[in-house]
Amino acid sequence: MARDVEALDLPAWSRASGPSQGPQCRDTMAHIDSEVKEECLREDLRFYFMNPCEKFRARQQIPWKMGLQILKIVMVTTQLVRFGLSNQLVVAFKEENTAAFKHLFLKGYSGSDEDDYSCSVYTQEDTYDSIFFAINQASLLNLSLGTLGYGESEDNRIALKVCKQHYKKGTMFPSNETLNIDSDIEIDCIHLDLEALSKDPQDWKNSSFFRLEFYRLLQIDISFQLKGIDLQTIHSRELPDCYIIFDNKAHSGKIKIYFNSDAKIEECKDLKISGSIQKNTQYVLVFDAFVIVICLASLILCTRSIVLALRLRKRFLKFFLEKYKRHVCNADQREFINQWYILVIISDLLTISGSVLKMEIKAKNLTNYNLCSILLGTSTLFVWVGVIRYLGYFQAYNVLILTMQASLPKVLRFCACAGMIYLGYTFCGWIVLGPYHNKFENLNTVAECLFSLVNGDDMYATFAHIQQKSHLVWLFSRLYLYSFISLFIYMILSLFIAIITDSYDTIKDVQFFSTMNECYYDKRMDFFYNRSNTDTADEWTGTKLLIVLCFGTFFCLFIFFSNSLVIAAVIKNRKFHFPFYYLLANLAAADFFAGIAYVYLMFNTGPVSKTLTVNRWFLRQGLLDASLTASLTNLLVIAVERHMSIMRMRVHSNLTKKRVTLLILFIWAIAIFMGAVPTLGWNCLCDISACSSLAPIYSRSYLIFWTVSNLMAFFIMVVVYLRIYMYVKRKTNVLSPHTSGSISRRRTPMKLMKTVMTVLGAFVVCWTPGLVVLLLDGLNCTRCNVQHVKRWFLLLALCNSVMNPIIYSYKDEDMYSTMKRMLCCFSQENPERRPSRLPSMVLSRSDTGGSQYTEDNNRGPVCNKSSS
Repeated sequence: MARDVEALDLPAWSRASGPSQGPQCRDTMAHIDSEVKEECLREDLRFYFMNPCEKFRARQQIPWKMGLQILKIVMVTTQLVRFGLSNQLVVAFKEENTAAFKHLFLKGYSGSDEDDYSCSVYTQEDTYDSIFFAINQASLLNLSLGTLGYGESEDNRIALKVCKQHYKKGTMFPSNETLNIDSDIEIDCIHLDLEALSKDPQDWKNSSFFRLEFYRLLQIDISFQLKGIDLQTIHSRELPDCYIIFDNKAHSGKIKIYFNSDAKIEECKDLKISGSIQKNTQYVLVFDAFVIVICLASLILCTRSIVLALRLRKRFLKFFLEKYKRHVCNADQREFINQWYILVIISDLLTISGSVLKMEIKAKNLTNYNLCSILLGTSTLFVWVGVIRYLGYFQAYNVLILTMQASLPKVLRFCACAGMIYLGYTFCGWIVLGPYHNKFENLNTVAECLFSLVNGDDMYATFAHIQQKSHLVWLFSRLYLYSFISLFIYMILSLFIAIITDSYDTIKDVQFFSTMNECYYDKRMDFFYNRSNTDTADEWTGTKLLIVLCFGTFFCLFIFFSNSLVIAAVIKNRKFHFPFYYLLANLAAADFFAGIAYVYLMFNTGPVSKTLTVNRWFLRQGLLDASLTASLTNLLVIAVERHMSIMRMRVHSNLTKKRVTLLILFIWAIAIFMGAVPTLGWNCLCDISACSSLAPIYSRSYLIFWTVSNLMAFFIMVVVYLRIYMYVKRKTNVLSPHTSGSISRRRTPMKLMKTVMTVLGAFVVCWTPGLVVLLLDGLNCTRCNVQHVKRWFLLLALCNSVMNPIIYSYKDEDMYSTMKRMLCCFSQENPERRPSRLPSMVLSRSDTGGSQYTEDNNRGPVCNKSSS
């Protein structure tokens, strides 16, 4: 951005001027040089404060940082999800082990803790019983259901350590009110060999160590070490140090029993694992390393941008001081520092640190999951918050950012005053109500309770739980709670909301007037067609329009009929009640929706296009975009379903109906959203120069994004299906010498794969030309003559919805026979079938998860129920 002014090409006469020139000529040269510097600085400032889209239009500069941030969002979120799932297994293992240990070592444990401790005892006999019960549980290997065993001490002995804390000496006679105590604390410990304990239990029970003087006793600690292998993660050996604590510090007649477990993770000494787990671990480490590289690149680019911004600010300050003899205020100087870059740098540093810790945890060199979770979680939070920056470039989405920026100083000043009142109520409630209410026992719980009251949570319980031992305290509690709730909810909270609302209203009014002056929401489409010079190309009359309408009408009728038949066949035939066919029916529904979109297009095309309002034109194009997205997303989901089943050499996956329903709802949610994106703000209504020619109110940047994302999805699906096809072919060749008696069972997955690949091939062939044309239009290719072929390619895209039902019936014999019976109204007992190309088809119980189907050429499909 910063330029070297001396390297600029000045006029030849100015370069030829030398010392021999007179004073007037030198003044002229200095004036010209000053103007060049000012214009250069003006251009650099204008370019620096542009958004990525404006920079691309101004200098064709590719927004590398924006693309890198989008890639980083995907990578960091994927890393976080994988780490969260792994951490969830470790946490579940520790929590379940702790619950099991409490039942094993705490006598009379009911399964639920009492406040912050596990249980309590009230008599000397119960205390002795609880201590001896924990020590007697030495046969852990015979009792526990887990993969656990005792750890060995330094001398290779399995030992249990018991320590007691007590006052050094003293006497106490409560009846005479006599107490003589030495407050010095002594700690006595004993190590018990668990093997010796099991041989002679009475020997250690009669030891003088266990003769307790309860008036001097403070605490008893029982500690031992356990070893266990977490089979959920395979690689780690958990080493929990267990502590059972008998707390008698209060000497209130109640001894609280605590159970604590501190786990450490080490790698097993003799680790032998068959399968692909070690290979997957290497892939995870490579993925984490790639995340670190991405974050380093982002860190370098953002740091470079800040350095260039500081250089530009230095040039501006120098120029402003020389020309206007004034200093720039601090607020204007801060405008040069992009706060989003600082946020990105912080998130990159956190991600790199968290990724390094994650790799160390994966290698079993570290065990601190908490620190790694904090680093990765905070970095992911900052990364997603940074997305708001790019949404803020669109006027319809930057309301939140502008409102926060405008209201934040006022909110902070307001919170400073309200915080003083809040702290006063916190200290007052703690000191007065603490002895009478469990929610006011300490400062932390008081602050949490009052904050809950501000939000209207648990009000009645706070009033009702006050102990009525003192009428004065009870009356004070009512005055305290009523005054706090009235003050904070009805006054302070209302003023807080009013401050934010005032900022929002101000920004909304400013945006409304600016929108009315710059945007064209109230224009009809003829205005945009004339601006994009597509007025003549959009009018098809005579033979061309008649051909398109005739073919379009015929295709739409066939689409409605054939895809309805496919959906009905899947519903009627119980053999199709599997995830693959449900998704196939949803693809037919997407084709049916495409027919509806094309019908609406036919009635709103030609000369009618210019009379449409902006909203009706958005609806027309949104229907087409949604239908394509629904078909494309459905094919992606089918690819995942086929991958799940084929890699396990099964005909159908184990997806339940509930999950398939959720997937279908997800597909249509994505389709509706993508169809509505231009309506939500990614258009050129406020920037006519960015409009495309094929879609006069779509911005070229959106066309590039939409077409590139669809073409990339095509490529990914083709690669996935080719990989699955090669895998199935290789497995079939390997298994063919050993499974010669079940030819059809081996061919059934291949038949389904060929059906899906044929559908995908037709989809790519029919939609790719239209997407390429849209991409050329988005790239502003003026010599490509895209206007002359757009309707023909749209008609070709419509042919895809015509071809799919034909492919289903041709490639799938069961689909063909079901559709034929529905058309001919034949009974199911005597169906006429197309001659089969295969002698039989057997789907075993393991393949389908249900009944065993056999197929005979003469009798048709028969369902043989296998007994369990």
